Parts: sequence; structure tokens; C-alpha cells
Amino acid sequence: MSTKQPSSTVFLAPRHSAFLLSILLTVSDVVLALHPNPSSATNVSGPEQHTPHRSMEPVKVHAWSMYISTGFLLPLGILVARFMRIARKDTHRSLRALQLIYYLHLTIQIIGVFVFTGGAAYSFKRWGFGLDHTHQKLGMSLWIIMWVQPFIGFLRPNHGAKGRRMWYAIHWLLGTGALILCIFNLYVGISIWERITRSSVRSLNIAFSVQVAAMAFVYLMQDRWDYIVEQGIPVTKPIAPPPSNSLSPIAYSMVPNSMELQMRHYFPV
Repeated sequence: MSTKQPSSTVFLAPRHSAFLLSILLTVSDVVLALHPNPSSATNVSGPEQHTPHRSMEPVKVHAWSMYISTGFLLPLGILVARFMRIARKDTHRSLRALQLIYYLHLTIQIIGVFVFTGGAAYSFKRWGFGLDHTHQKLGMSLWIIMWVQPFIGFLRPNHGAKGRRMWYAIHWLLGTGALILCIFNLYVGISIWERITRSSVRSLNIAFSVQVAAMAFVYLMQDRWDYIVEQGIPVTKPIAPPPSNSLSPIAYSMVPNSMELQMRHYFPV
């Protein structure tokens, strides 16, 4: 009697009803926000139409909501996803630990998307809907990408399933591309703020740049950390099996994991 093989790691998706309800509520808020108040009809060109003597509180609300979502939460969620990839290589890591990392990534990204959507809806409500400025065009593009990503994640195939590679490529490209556009658009927003207020925010610009550099460093180190650690371990490891039977598996496993020896074996002089 054949036994059923254990399936790949599967994480439970959010309940369909709650997920769809949250989307409907958010979309309805944005649709209502697309109809600006009559009092703000003169500001349909965007926040750049404000003058210094007017209240800057709406601009601050929009700016901080965009920073919290696209400048902090979304990059943090991507870093958590990268840690999940590293943890999956650890055979001693429990399934529950992987699930916790996955749900942490999911929670951070969902909060970031909702904060971003709230900030975008607030700007639509306050200044109207317009695509005259690069900042507005990028913001609208990011809003679309960020709501496509949850649907792609919702349709995530299991590891080893057909279409998993294509799904991962699309999910990674959209996520990484959106992150780059988010950071660029935040710098554009900072320049707009300086033109509106006619004041420099050099310290804020430097602080954000340091944060971006630190997150980029962690992102890159996650791929190379294991390799760096292995450089200080003088041990022998099994290498790829030889193409011929010149060495037995036991004898071949004792060959040091040296690139020079591997090159000599596969490409003899």
C-alpha cells in the first residue's frame, strides 16, 4: 500500500471573507476620496500649490504616512522575508518558527499597504486627483502595484508546485521594483517639501539616507553571511560527486572542499 508523501511547507492563508472585506472597505474609501471637498477645489494640482502662509498640517500628515508605509514598513517586511529564506535552509529550524517569520512578513506588509492607501486617500480628499507631477504619477503607480501584490501573494503556490518559479519571479520583481520606486518618490517628496516651505530639511534627508543605506547593507549581507562565516572554518566537506568512478564515494568525500582540487579533477592537464 502506497503511503502519501509529506507535502511541502504550507502556510495557512488569511480567511477569504476577511481578506475580501478589507479590500472592499479600502477601495470604497479611495473611491469616496476621489471626490474632493469643494473647499479644496482650487488645489487640484497637488500639494505644490500651497503657499507658506497656509497650514502645512495636511502636507505633514501625507508625508509621514508615506514615510511610515513606503520608507519603513515595506522595506522592513522585505528584510523579514529574506530572513525567512535563510531560516528555511536551516534543517534544525522548526516549522512553527518559519510560520512565525512568514506571518510577521505578511502582517508588516499588510499594515504598510493600508497606511499607504490611507495616506493616498487623504491626499486625494485634500487636493483632488491629479497626475500633473512626477510625484503624483509615481504614487499612483505604486498604489496599483501594492494592491496587485496581495492578490499575487494570495495565489501563492506551494513549494515544488507547478508555476511556483514563475510566481516567485513576478512577486520578487514587483516587490523589489516597488521598493526602489518608493525610495525615489520619497526623495522627490522631500524636494517638494523644500520648495513649498522654502526651508531645508537636510538633517531629515541625511537620516533617511542613512536608514536606506543600513537596510541595503542588511539586505546584501543576508546573501553573503554564510559564505563569510565559512571562510574561517578549516574543515573538509563533501563536494560534488565525480563524473567517473575513479574515486569511491567514501574516498571522494574526504577530499578537501578546495576550488583548486575541483578544477584539477574536472579539468585535468
